[in-house]
Amino acid sequence: MIRLGCPVWQRGCNEHGLMLHTDGADAPPVFDLLILHCVQSAAQGGESILCDAGKLYNTLKNDASLCWVAERLTTVPVNPIARWSTPPPHASSDPWPLFDLSSNQLTVAHSGYAGVVNEDPEPLATTQAIQIWDNIVGCATLDAERTLLRNGSTLFCDNRRMLHGRTAYCGERVLVGIRPHANL
Repeated sequence: MIRLGCPVWQRGCNEHGLMLHTDGADAPPVFDLLILHCVQSAAQGGESILCDAGKLYNTLKNDASLCWVAERLTTVPVNPIARWSTPPPHASSDPWPLFDLSSNQLTVAHSGYAGVVNEDPEPLATTQAIQIWDNIVGCATLDAERTLLRNGSTLFCDNRRMLHGRTAYCGERVLVGIRPHANL
């Protein structure tokens, strides 16, 4: 199945960047692959930002003082949209872990809006783990790879492992997103 996104028509200045995330983190399943095709780049700004979430996860897992964060966010389900003031209509609050290792491949479901679920027996520990992960992702944004998609260029991204976002921009920016699943 191929889900073809509608063009993202964004005009004027977008003074805010888009934080690092995976597509589908708010409505599982997370897409396997993300393809972004640039129809028209912005007049100024709008760089795509890419960060290897698998590397960040392994840093957590291998750090004696932070390995509990990796363990907690792999085993404790969270609400992927808990901190979203107005979630999109397709978003699901069904709880699931931020990190999924069930397929022997790391899947990172990061939207930046995750929060604890009511059934969590240790909500403070989960909240702290989410905050630590968000801080790590925020710091990684500073050192992440950046690329400016030009008219006609296409970006392919492993959506289960790579986080992506963008910088602020001015002018019209048109991207078409294509999200094929592995079972094509």
